[in-house]
Amino acid sequence: MEQLMDNYKRAEIIASHLVATAKYFHLLISNILDTMIVGGILGPIEAYFGTVESQGRGFLQLHLLIWLDHDMKPADMKDKIQNAEFREKLKAYLEDIIKEDLDESKTNTPSKI
Repeated sequence: MEQLMDNYKRAEIIASHLVATAKYFHLLISNILDTMIVGGILGPIEAYFGTVESQGRGFLQLHLLIWLDHDMKPADMKDKIQNAEFREKLKAYLEDIIKEDLDESKTNTPSKI
């Protein structure tokens, strides 16, 4: 089983390859926007605006605001989710964007609720 890199090692790689990191981030965000905007997973989009910032560890992050061109209500979503094609698109999108942090220090610490 592959060992996951710790945060320090990831930050070290990013710091030494800034251009490659920025190009990868651009590709990733372009694909996400294509899925959401062009792919229509959220329905018709009127406009969107985003800004990128760098965290203290050098990781890039996007803050995005999307104006939907419809007034989909929860009841409408309930109807759409009955459609198999819609469910598959939504599932594929969510699986693509949702990631888990498997940082070893977090897995050995009991959660406090």
